This record gives sequence, C-alpha cells and structure tokens, in this order.
Amino acid sequence: MGEQVDDFLAHYGIVGMKWGKRKAEPKSPRPKVKDRTESHSVNLKNGDTLVLDGERTPAMARAISRISAKTTNRINNSHSFKLKSSDGKTVGEMFLYKKNPDEMNVVWVEVNKNYRGNGYATGAMKAAVNVAKQQNLKKVTLEVPGSSPDARHIYEKMGFKAGKQISSSNDVWGGLTEMQLDLR
Repeated sequence: MGEQVDDFLAHYGIVGMKWGKRKAEPKSPRPKVKDRTESHSVNLKNGDTLVLDGERTPAMARAISRISAKTTNRINNSHSFKLKSSDGKTVGEMFLYKKNPDEMNVVWVEVNKNYRGNGYATGAMKAAVNVAKQQNLKKVTLEVPGSSPDARHIYEKMGFKAGKQISSSNDVWGGLTEMQLDLR
C-alpha cells in the first residue's frame, strides 16, 4: 500500500511529500521575551538609596509576544520601574525605551508630590543614564513639558541640552521641548 501512495503522489503531487504536510523550513530562533525589567539602585546626595524596582512584563504582553516578533522587540527594549525609597515606599515611576541602537529615551519619570524635593528625580535620571551606559548607547533623550520648569532644571543640571520645541505652547503640556545628553 505504501508504494501505491508514493506512486499516486509521484503522479499528482510532489515526490516525498505527504498531503497536509509541508517541508520544514529552517527557522531562526525567535528571541525570548523578558519576564521582567532588571532592577537598579542609585545612591542619592543625602546618603539615601533610590531603588528602581523592575516591573514584571504583563501576562497579556507576554502572550502577544509569542505571535508577534515586533511586540517581543518592543518589550525587550522597554524598561519599566517603580521608584522606591530605601524603606520600600513607592515614591514614583519611570519608563525608558531604547529607540534605536544609539538612543535611550526617557518616556516617563514621575515622583509623587509627597516625595518631591528629596533628590529622587535626580537619582532616577542618574539611573537612566547608567542603564544607557551599560548598553553602550551614545545618548539619552527626553521631551520636557513647558509646564514642568522644575523637571527641566534637573535635566539641565545633569547636562541635558535643549533642542527644538516639538509642540505648541498652547497644548496640555505647555509645549514639549526635546532634550538630549550625549554620553560619548
């Protein structure tokens, strides 16, 4: 019977192939999605420590990454943190994104109102620069709202240079200005 099937396929199909099956094509291994962002810590000017507690990748994002290489790439280039004081209290959040092989973008950094003025924002930004340096990136970028002069002051103190204003000063942010810190 086996030869009758082979003869049938040889005549009407492709020799050596079975109906409903395809020849296996070599696949390049798909990168694995990270389970969580790696945690970091930085010493503050006052002697305290700020912990950037790496957050776990959400289950839905991990599930989507199994079928989407683009999603896997986005997750692996993202860094999501809860900012915590040395006593474990959450004082803010930070989100970083590696835009390209040379650039880390600070998408979001926020220190809760009750904890401002303690050096946490400066510490978070120092940690962001350290993350970029560990990855051998050339620059750290961000967009600062015109309605946040305190934030802009911190960035300028760290050496960030203002670029062009990318939105109208009449928008909800009071106008966004690009800023950049060259690491090399």
